[in-house]
Amino acid sequence: MPGLGTGALLVGLVDLVVMNLYLLPQVGPPEVAAVAPVVAPVALRSKSARPVPVVVALTAPPATLRVHFRLGQARVRSDARLPLDAVAKLLAERPELSVVVRGHADQRGEARFNLYLSQKRARAVAAYLSQAGVARHRIVIESFGERVPVDPGHSRAAHRHNRRVELTFRLGSSS
Repeated sequence: MPGLGTGALLVGLVDLVVMNLYLLPQVGPPEVAAVAPVVAPVALRSKSARPVPVVVALTAPPATLRVHFRLGQARVRSDARLPLDAVAKLLAERPELSVVVRGHADQRGEARFNLYLSQKRARAVAAYLSQAGVARHRIVIESFGERVPVDPGHSRAAHRHNRRVELTFRLGSSS
């Protein structure tokens, strides 16, 4: 497609943050990976003007890729599969990179349960990437529970933003 620069990623329902350039709505400052290039903003809309959850290409790592979860669940949603497949493909093409998978939860519920749930979410994403061909030694799993909210509010939207796994890229493997 013309107009897609190096590192272009087209997503619908997954947040993408690249070098402080917010391509999709997100709250809070991103953690920027040292290896992340600037990505050209791209958007496709269906006839209903809703984002289309399609990945066109991922040729360079974004600074942060967020995958969201339903309340109390740790199953990878269908709208996250295409972006995660693009991550797996990128990692296959770039053996010098590894990925850090950080699980998070919203503040509802007990802190101990939220930490457990965030760990299950991170492990679910790591398992998905592993099944897609990414070697386990290239995946680092971290869990934060409710301690690192991306949105400190108490609204439904804030809770939805905080139920997430964030993927960041770094040079080298985790071993």
